[in-house]
Amino acid sequence: THMLAIALERLGRTAEALAAARRASAAAEDLSLATAIAACGSLRARLARREGQLAEAVDAARIAVAAVERTRASFGADRLRSAFLGARLDAYEELVLGLLEAGGDRAAEEAFEVAELARSRTLLERLFGSMPASIEDAGGDAEIVRLRERLQGLHARLASAARDDARSVAIDPLRIELAR
Repeated sequence: THMLAIALERLGRTAEALAAARRASAAAEDLSLATAIAACGSLRARLARREGQLAEAVDAARIAVAAVERTRASFGADRLRSAFLGARLDAYEELVLGLLEAGGDRAAEEAFEVAELARSRTLLERLFGSMPASIEDAGGDAEIVRLRERLQGLHARLASAARDDARSVAIDPLRIELAR
């Protein structure tokens, strides 16, 4: 059904594509397939936004982003997380676009938070991909490993605060610490 939705979208039949994407999303959720939930949710968000159904677009994108976050956290290897995230940034993009189109101060604030989350995820994944995975790989440089673990912990706290809907009160100090 997901592929049908993509084909219908390419044919310019957006309303039919959205209906197929809804069916694909429901099937993915019924089967609890996080990667499919993310892919179908991103597609559904894009199609709903094009059809002017912003509330559905934002809801679908939120579900897709949550699925991406759950899945990427389950990967043990940094390179796997990086590759997975790189192929799933459209979920974050759709959420930002949907929120901005919906308008309002709260939506703009949330859009900024999502964009920051995606940006920091991308930067971290790139950083981790180029850094040694252990003290031994770091040539005995324990400081690199310590800083990497600290950065990873701060980023996890930031993602958790954003997911838990704890807005800038909890997020701002974490962003300051990440910048340091």
